[in-house]
Amino acid sequence: MEEKSYNSKKSEIAEVAKELIGWEDNKLFNTLKDLTLGPGEMVRNYCNGEQDKYLSPITYFLGVTGLVAYLSSVSGLNDFAIKEGLKNFDAVSLDWANKDVIIWKEKIGVINSFLLNETAQKLMLVPLLLLLTWIFYKKVRPSFKENSWFSLFVQAHNSLISLPFMGIWCVTKELGYFITFGTAFSYLFWIWASKGFYNIKWSKAILKATLLYVSYYLIFMMFYFLIFRAIIM
Repeated sequence: MEEKSYNSKKSEIAEVAKELIGWEDNKLFNTLKDLTLGPGEMVRNYCNGEQDKYLSPITYFLGVTGLVAYLSSVSGLNDFAIKEGLKNFDAVSLDWANKDVIIWKEKIGVINSFLLNETAQKLMLVPLLLLLTWIFYKKVRPSFKENSWFSLFVQAHNSLISLPFMGIWCVTKELGYFITFGTAFSYLFWIWASKGFYNIKWSKAILKATLLYVSYYLIFMMFYFLIFRAIIM
């Protein structure tokens, strides 16, 4: 009886593991292939009932986010970004030996380590991007759920296929190049995917993507500024 119960639990764990990694029915392969070759069409097919063929957008998003976080950590990119961010404060004319200033700088370091981390940004601000996606595209596709699935799939795949840009940083140690190329690629990929998913003209896809990206980064910078203001005061 105990052996039967053990085998049953083992089978359930294996089933969950297969679902998470997408091993069963080639879900992982189908998701990677179709998001690379035709992201808009793939997400549209998923929303139209082909869920059994692909990983769920939440599973895919969390899986890719975890992978990117791991690679950013082992490559030293996260630590490098934090140090670069703190250099700006070292240039300010303050008494860095003062105990209050030291505490202030340590707080800023903690905030920077979170806000300058791409993975932390995604997890913290994903509700904002889901909301903005729905706001800018609801006239084309009213469903909040379908807009959310599109946003999660595209965000995740953007991060995955942008990983080669991490190699640029490893070679040049120039954070600006990594951020510039990564952001530009993400923006262009979103335009291509949105055109296919929403079946809109290129001009409309470019306009909506531009408005969404600008709104997102403005809100993020405002949030960043308010946190620093709270620390200083």
